[in-house]
Amino acid sequence: MDLKIVLTIFSFVTGSLALYASHTGDPHVDERVNRITRAEDVHGYDFAHLYTEDKDTPATKRDVIDQAEHPSQEQRSLELRLTSGESLRMSLRKRSVVSPDTIVVEVNGDADVQTRRLGKRDCYFSGPTEGTAGHASLAMCGGRLMGSVMTEKRHYEVHALPEGSTANRRSTDPLRVLVTKAVVEVINYLDHWYLQKVENNLGLTTTDELIDLQVMKWSGAQAILGDADRVTWDIKIKLFKIEIWRTDPSWYVTNPNNTIGGRLAKICQGTKDRTDADQVTLSTASTSDGGRIGLSYIGTVCKPRWRCAAVITANLKHGTELHEFGHSLGLNHDGKMSCPSGTKGFMGGNNFFYRTDCYTSKFDNTFPYRGCLFTDKHNSSNTIYPLLPGQTIGVKDQCEARYGAGYEYLRIGDGDAMCKDFGCMNTDAGSVHHGTVQISKALDGTPCGTNKVCRGTICDKLSSAQISVDENEIQSLSINGGWGSFGALSGCSSNCGPAVRISRRPCNNPTPRYGTHCVGDEYKAELCSSQACSGESSNESDLVEQRADKICRRMKSKAATNDSYSGEGQVVVTEKCRVKCQKTSGKWGKTHYLLPDGTPCKGTDTTSSSNISWHCVKGRCMAFGCNGKTLGVGGGQENC
Repeated sequence: MDLKIVLTIFSFVTGSLALYASHTGDPHVDERVNRITRAEDVHGYDFAHLYTEDKDTPATKRDVIDQAEHPSQEQRSLELRLTSGESLRMSLRKRSVVSPDTIVVEVNGDADVQTRRLGKRDCYFSGPTEGTAGHASLAMCGGRLMGSVMTEKRHYEVHALPEGSTANRRSTDPLRVLVTKAVVEVINYLDHWYLQKVENNLGLTTTDELIDLQVMKWSGAQAILGDADRVTWDIKIKLFKIEIWRTDPSWYVTNPNNTIGGRLAKICQGTKDRTDADQVTLSTASTSDGGRIGLSYIGTVCKPRWRCAAVITANLKHGTELHEFGHSLGLNHDGKMSCPSGTKGFMGGNNFFYRTDCYTSKFDNTFPYRGCLFTDKHNSSNTIYPLLPGQTIGVKDQCEARYGAGYEYLRIGDGDAMCKDFGCMNTDAGSVHHGTVQISKALDGTPCGTNKVCRGTICDKLSSAQISVDENEIQSLSINGGWGSFGALSGCSSNCGPAVRISRRPCNNPTPRYGTHCVGDEYKAELCSSQACSGESSNESDLVEQRADKICRRMKSKAATNDSYSGEGQVVVTEKCRVKCQKTSGKWGKTHYLLPDGTPCKGTDTTSSSNISWHCVKGRCMAFGCNGKTLGVGGGQENC
């Protein structure tokens, strides 16, 4: 269906709603829409009704009021049924970005005309559409209904029409989970250009109508941005002040020829001394920018001089507010953040209803160091705290995120050693990087001991490492990892020479959550071959040297590294199952590689017991008993 077609979709006793794809670019169609919203012409358009999940009859004004007054925060289903047979189903829940203490200011020049607190206003709903990817945000205040519905194919606006605009009216008869939290406290300024455009486009002029419009927009942004099921951060928007400029203050005065960049500069400069806001957004209109509808700085939230945005959005949609807000939080455009193809979200241009997983790492890297996001300045009784990245990203996921698929965690040590030398090994036999060991620092927040997490290279007390933390609450909800059952033994790692069959157990009983990874051996093994390979020495020391050289020749021939290797290898002194390769310059490379599983190694048994042998298993030098099994959980015996 052509996006320029206007659909009137809803009527009840006090009026109707018009649903249309707005901002068509055709002045004749846009004027037609404006005439409908002013109730000057509503003939010849299709109608629809609103249905709630608990009724088989269309909703009335009373039903809309009941939906708003019901205190439940649970999800509820609403449906707009068009007489053409189409329908829009929505799964909405109450989401509030305002509180009773939110301040509303109406400005006439440099004087405050009116300042008041908003009071209780719990009538804003948002959430996804059903059956098709999309998102809806509705305001159901005082029996009125307005909002927007955005799907992959169309963007609709739902407009209330004044009473008397249609003859089609009818009778009124018919577990608490700890998540990574942040709160962003916002001031929204509405300049007089915006007020004029909203009046012309939407017919909204009263203070309550303007409040409902802005809160509905920000509530829609909240629903998408605060989807903690998709991304680990639970981001709460708190719109604590709305300032309506009936006449612009003198420090801001602008004209239609101003660019949005010029207005952004004015709002940034004019509000830089405010200490009560984490983010400032100017809603404006009538600039000389042509198609530009928003502008902001990247990653400037909490920075008073630059934590500002300007948007041109005299409509019912919230995509532009959300997009520019995302910039302030540190997000660039999807294409510049290497988001996977096909997963673009509200930073990508059109999918303003979608938040993609690729935003997670940016939030993880930025938010813990933005202290203002963890202090609710307008509710002193509500103290929140950030979780550091390592508390929400497990050790295996850290390896995959840094180095790609096929990398797994390699435990090198505990405490400070774990934080400083966080090991990841490539176990993908089909990869040119198979056997490569990568060493880096653990992510801040990675559990490294009882009530301890990594902070830099130090394993620090939880209370010291956090920016602001209720340590008792973290401890009460943290779960240390426990081992699951061992899997079946693998095939023999080689058909000749010292080799092993390996079994692995997962750390999932329980899976660690804000707690330490499982303690102990992840692998057990059995010896499975003793026949020497052709060309390999029967002397263990010589065999190890041969295998070290073979690894470095392989890495050289496969060009798996940018280093220029000579083909000579050497066992790392402190790690008996890892090899480093010599460069053509004579220096030794910093990258390590795993010796093949089953390779003999020098263990820690100083008695040199003839019953114990030592062999490499996934990068660790493990003790094998006289029965050919690893000691401990592997069932190895020291005496046979």
